[in-house]
Amino acid sequence: MPSQPPKLLDQMRAALRARHYPAAAEETNVAWVTRFILFHDKHHPNTLTAAEVLAFLATLTDPAERGQARLAVLFLYRHVLDQPLDLPADPPPPLPASPRLPVPASPHLPVPASPHPSVTVSPHPSVTVSPHPSVTVSPCHPVTSSPDLAALLDQTREALRVKHYAIRTEQAYVDWIKRFIRYHANRHPRELGGAEVAAFLTYLAVDQHVAASTQNQALAALLFLYRDVLQQELLYPIDTVRAKESQHLPAVLTKEEVRRVIAQLSGIYQLLAKLLYGSGLRLLEALRLRVQDLDFERRAIIVRDTKGNEDRVTMLPDSLIEPLKEHLRRVKRLHEEDLAKGLGAVYLPDALDRKLPNAAREWLWQYVFPSDRLSVDPRSGAVRRHHADESGLQRAVRQAAQRAGIDKRVTCHTFRHSFATHLLENRYDIRTVQELLGHKDVKTTMIYTHVLQRGGLAVRSPLDLPQGGFKLQLTRHSAADTARGWPRRVIASGVRRAFRRTERSNPPHAGDCFVASGAPRNDR
Repeated sequence: MPSQPPKLLDQMRAALRARHYPAAAEETNVAWVTRFILFHDKHHPNTLTAAEVLAFLATLTDPAERGQARLAVLFLYRHVLDQPLDLPADPPPPLPASPRLPVPASPHLPVPASPHPSVTVSPHPSVTVSPHPSVTVSPCHPVTSSPDLAALLDQTREALRVKHYAIRTEQAYVDWIKRFIRYHANRHPRELGGAEVAAFLTYLAVDQHVAASTQNQALAALLFLYRDVLQQELLYPIDTVRAKESQHLPAVLTKEEVRRVIAQLSGIYQLLAKLLYGSGLRLLEALRLRVQDLDFERRAIIVRDTKGNEDRVTMLPDSLIEPLKEHLRRVKRLHEEDLAKGLGAVYLPDALDRKLPNAAREWLWQYVFPSDRLSVDPRSGAVRRHHADESGLQRAVRQAAQRAGIDKRVTCHTFRHSFATHLLENRYDIRTVQELLGHKDVKTTMIYTHVLQRGGLAVRSPLDLPQGGFKLQLTRHSAADTARGWPRRVIASGVRRAFRRTERSNPPHAGDCFVASGAPRNDR
């Protein structure tokens, strides 16, 4: 092969590594570009056109291979040669029609017009969030509502609810499906395949610079659409576009910083912040607490509706017992007012509203932190008083951190990170901390040991050690005893007792290593 192609392949590898492609994906892309060059008698790609690219792709009969080669060549022209190609979409193989969702006659499927479709958060119709508001999908095609799109999204929601996915997951998945359709010129997902899924994910990573978790969430949504809704397998190696998760150290406040932030809060927001820090709760876990979940006698909180739908028990701080009781007295008065108006019902999980028809109005099922207004449940349409919205506390904590002069990014979840870190600083067992946090794997809890700098590579800097250290002090002590004529065995025993007394009075820091010098025990 001439000198140009090897140099070109080196540029291809550099471009792939700059975009954090896995090693396997790098080798796959380079191999397809090499085959493309060899197919055209080793001509430099600069001299080839889109017609030559299509001629090469036409020789590949396997749809998965054709999709891989297409993405590799498009990457070459766009990111290495800076000559983007406009290739027609690869026609998919014929698929059997679905009895529930017929394929529209037009190849273009209308979708909602907003480039950032908002998702209504249950059950506060006035509060909307976007799973990834920083991600914009282009191109923006004119879109309108259609029965086919409504049927597709209804099927997706139905499949998610059958598998008991959380409502936030449902909202995020539906949003990603809409963006995927819009990116591919409003074409119906049945007309698209694995290559188009990979192209969409590549666009998110390369052009939109989304995080790895965002890219993987989009991939999970599209895999669910094809496997569980359309019953269609993607003929493409999806792992090549799965992003490698990054591990970031959480921001942690010191005990003094926590007190300063909480001091800047007041009312229900201060009570919630103390509960997040004192019990290690997530924000929604605290907001979804029911009256029956607080056990004042046992000083315990039963946490339900957790991440992963597994209940756990955590501590209830003694200092919060009286404030919580006073708060519940005010909430009960509000509940009695709602009952007098013919309201007072709350959302019940699963089918409890049918099993226990009157439970929704009972005091023990009420939220500890109810909303100050009534709202409509988007699933059932019932008018209820749901729990307080999380945006209020999030905004209050952010403003409190600014007033306290904390030069860190402080969120509600920072209190949970600080809870775990401070427990480990107080030398509590990591398994105990894992159970309090509700982590399935202890590796998740181990992240806080890195925050503490207690890992295997963590040592105290020699700059922070006193000159001579503890070893020098004990060496001088034993030398003085030797000068008095004491036996070496007695000296060694005294050195060990002095070491234990010093260790009890001044516990060693993680990573400290004290060496007590003295005569060996068998030295007579």
